[in-house]
Amino acid sequence: MIGLEVKIESHVNRVSDAVDRAAFRSLRQAAFQIMQDARASITTSDVASQPGRPPHTRSKRGHNLRNAIQYSATKEEAVIGPVRSKVGDVGGLHEFGGTYYGAEYPERAFMGPALEQNLDRFASDWQGSIE
Repeated sequence: MIGLEVKIESHVNRVSDAVDRAAFRSLRQAAFQIMQDARASITTSDVASQPGRPPHTRSKRGHNLRNAIQYSATKEEAVIGPVRSKVGDVGGLHEFGGTYYGAEYPERAFMGPALEQNLDRFASDWQGSIE
């Protein structure tokens, strides 16, 4: 008679945890890069930018649109954009255009172009990210 012993180990939880860690790391890196590109697109100038171009900021320090752009990421989602408590409705007004106190403002998108600029990188960021 031949004796046989089989031991089965499940590593589902370890694999799932590795996927979660990799997804969070990759998503956080992508969100950070989009934030950096959006900030870099906003330059300092005393005059308004041309419609269709990213907005200019007047201030090098303090509460300006460039410094108000931040990000937050979880393993499932990321939120990137100007913090309303720092710049109010100015971010949305620049991004999409609109009327503010009776004055018409043209679109001067900065978040959408930053996202578009990074779309090609996303797949490569996730490739090989599970250790």
